[in-house]
Amino acid sequence: MATQKIGRLLQQPALVGTLLLSGLGFWYYQINKSVQNQLTHNTLFRGIMYHLNQHQEASQLLGLPIKHNELVPAKGHCNVIKGDADLEFTVTGSLSEAIVQFKGNRVKNSDFWQSSVFTVKAKDQELRIE
Repeated sequence: MATQKIGRLLQQPALVGTLLLSGLGFWYYQINKSVQNQLTHNTLFRGIMYHLNQHQEASQLLGLPIKHNELVPAKGHCNVIKGDADLEFTVTGSLSEAIVQFKGNRVKNSDFWQSSVFTVKAKDQELRIE
């Protein structure tokens, strides 16, 4: 009885297509969310955000508190085990919004990171963070 109902449902191409697209959309969302979590929920990312909130010029430019804008996906890669990162993400403060770029490597045999690029681009200004 149940197999007959399933057989009848599978004969409706619109229903099968809708179910297939819904399933693919669900998995795309889950994988994308997982990648974003890996980029934005690690010690390096938290350190970058802490540094931005403590940096005087960045806080004057953007306003406090400076937070990651989760509506705009982060780009790049971050491997805290190998010590290599290249990130670009959007932050918002009480005054403005900006794009943060960070490229750097972990110092050998330590927990410290050395940045080759660490910039905040807001409006018409670009701030290089040291």
